[in-house]
Amino acid sequence: MLHHVNSFDATTVKSLEELARQSRIQYTVVSNSSILEYFRNMATAEEELFRVWKEMTLNSTTDQAKYRVWDYPIKEQYTHILNVIQKTGMVTKDSEGFQKVLENKKGEYAFIHDASIVRYEVYRNCNLTQVGEPFAEQPYAIAVQQGSHLQDEISKNILELQKDRYFEGLTAKYWNASLRGECPSRGDSEGITLHSLGGVFIATLAGLVLALITLAGEVIYHKNKSQTKVTTMQQKKIGVSVINVNPHKE
Repeated sequence: MLHHVNSFDATTVKSLEELARQSRIQYTVVSNSSILEYFRNMATAEEELFRVWKEMTLNSTTDQAKYRVWDYPIKEQYTHILNVIQKTGMVTKDSEGFQKVLENKKGEYAFIHDASIVRYEVYRNCNLTQVGEPFAEQPYAIAVQQGSHLQDEISKNILELQKDRYFEGLTAKYWNASLRGECPSRGDSEGITLHSLGGVFIATLAGLVLALITLAGEVIYHKNKSQTKVTTMQQKKIGVSVINVNPHKE
């Protein structure tokens, strides 16, 4: 599980793809690590795909137009990332990578590392921020000799620890996101505040007052109109009554 970390003073990069497309931010990994091996393997896969596509395009004997395109249809993202890592220079240990991130106050340096270690550092240092989602996730496992009695014993103990919520306790102790609440608010990290929404509240209140005034006006208008209609109907009824009485007097 990998992640990249950048200094707190903001970057527009939100994913590995965006990191690969830009050129302002430098990034690196720990040398001789599984993370570096991951990028090497992915770059090799991209190279192999390009070789196969090239052979299909140049050596196709039938329907050559099917494979002829102006541009190579697959982005060589990991090849580019590996080149940038090699150009930037790798660090010998993770603490060196985090230190380089902290030393770059402009937020133009990123460190790609294991997600669990990244979260641990981010939760304890307000000058670090975690960027993007984990990628290349791989589960942890305990290997024992095939047929060993340790397999059942280890599995049983792991289940017991899960039942006792032991792992949840470790998570709460070492990866406690509430520690970030102690960090001072800075710039964009403050999110939506009452001050930033002041104009919205004022506009909403003004609209509500206007709506109430309009409603009151309509009620008064319809009330007066109803009273006028009732008076007119009463006058008409009186006139009809007088006309109906006249024949009896003759």
